[in-house]
Amino acid sequence: EANKSTYIVDVDALLSSLSSSCRLVLSSATCSSLLISEHRIMTSIERIAADCDRKGLCINGGLFSSNHEEKIGAKSVVNALAPRERVAHARLITRSDREAFEALRKVLRAKDPPVSAALVFVDSPQVARDLASSLTNKCNLPTLLLTGQESAASREAALRTLRRLAAIPLVNGEDPVVLVATEVAARGLDAPAISHVINYLSLPSSAGHYAHRGGRTARGPRGKSGFVLTIARARESRIIDKLQCDLGLTIYPVETRLGSLVLLNNSKL
Repeated sequence: EANKSTYIVDVDALLSSLSSSCRLVLSSATCSSLLISEHRIMTSIERIAADCDRKGLCINGGLFSSNHEEKIGAKSVVNALAPRERVAHARLITRSDREAFEALRKVLRAKDPPVSAALVFVDSPQVARDLASSLTNKCNLPTLLLTGQESAASREAALRTLRRLAAIPLVNGEDPVVLVATEVAARGLDAPAISHVINYLSLPSSAGHYAHRGGRTARGPRGKSGFVLTIARARESRIIDKLQCDLGLTIYPVETRLGSLVLLNNSKL
């Protein structure tokens, strides 16, 4: 919760009580998201660091250091956090909830790009339960559930199952494992085998949230690729346009066709 601006006052008070010889380390699993969505937090952190005689706090590859040659600014933060080419971003616009579910089903069973393990974000625990039930019962897809309303034991079991199943290479024709989750429940989730992150009728509220969700894929060995797909309603297209502008990336319009996900200009993604 440290990315909430109201907490910076408490952080400031705590740090003010430390001795000048204390070493300050900032660590966050979602630091990139924090910097994009809450740039004013970065300004406060720089001021606190200066008070602690750590002037020139900078960023280097997502980690803070005191000797990076370029000082971070609002624009350079976005540039530094621009998604790598190995992560593709796409949008699939639908006209109804039924069409959205059918699109999700086709994407999860697509041959190109193939899904090994998918993390599907939704807005609420109830939607998560309903979608997980539909994917399991109507589509016969192995589906796990991760929401804040599940018990700690259930959440841990779901994550263990996800990592175990996702680590097994799929034989041609086998179904991928799917984890349906709310954003809060998935914070800090580290499952290197996730190939697809899907925002299912659940648009991130900011560029920071989009970056956090997308960061759950392509976390494996160097060179491993990932895919972030947003399935949205037509009226939400402007929000997606703003997200891609804020993040400095292209979220390509796509559709499903003959078992593949293709660009609307007929080129494969």
